[in-house]
Amino acid sequence: MERKFFVAKRKNRRLKRTPVLAPALPPVRLNPEWGSKRMARLDGRQVKCTTFDPGDVWIHTLDRLPPLVRRRLADARFNICPTCVDIDVRSNGAPSLKLYFAVIDAIERTLDRAERRYNPAMRGGG
Repeated sequence: MERKFFVAKRKNRRLKRTPVLAPALPPVRLNPEWGSKRMARLDGRQVKCTTFDPGDVWIHTLDRLPPLVRRRLADARFNICPTCVDIDVRSNGAPSLKLYFAVIDAIERTLDRAERRYNPAMRGGG
């Protein structure tokens, strides 16, 4: 005797709920120092910090950040100061994971543009 399994047809089924898009964040405002020539000239291994403080001043903020934000900073292309990220997040509204990620993305884009602008080797020039 052959067994048959019942499988519900879901392929062409219409949703009974209307999808709702999450409200978009307003544009992120950053400290203008992120796009400065001084920031672009820093060695890639050096921490990108808008106040240029030594590490013992800013490292304590890392302990207060949510684990997902800490992971995102660890995976970032640049070595971004967690205190500076926290300052920029709080200047843009109430801290949330979405806002932290938006600020980190904005900082990375700004640092990329600053490197291309101020480092001729990045543009393919000599």
